[in-house]
Amino acid sequence: MDNSKRFVNIGFNNTVNIEKIVSVMTVDSAPNKRLIQLRKDECMVLDCTCGRKTKSMIVTIDRFVVLSALNPTTINMRVNARTSGVDEITKEEADDDISDEEEF
Repeated sequence: MDNSKRFVNIGFNNTVNIEKIVSVMTVDSAPNKRLIQLRKDECMVLDCTCGRKTKSMIVTIDRFVVLSALNPTTINMRVNARTSGVDEITKEEADDDISDEEEF
């Protein structure tokens, strides 16, 4: 995989290395909220929401938790597009990204 396809945009020009992602999850459940708090206590949380509502969390192989304001399905679609070699983004996905980033 070349360097241009190694990172995925998780909103607001923040990127994550695809090879380091273990999972992309919602933050709604109590166990996920506890994991976020545990990692915050260990200074292992990267908040990439820019003050927006946190909609997803990305767990990396290094045990970091990355918080994003994008929906998990949007991030999963971007990761799948990068790993499958598809460079084009569909109109529906672009519209979804815009609405995700503009919500308060």
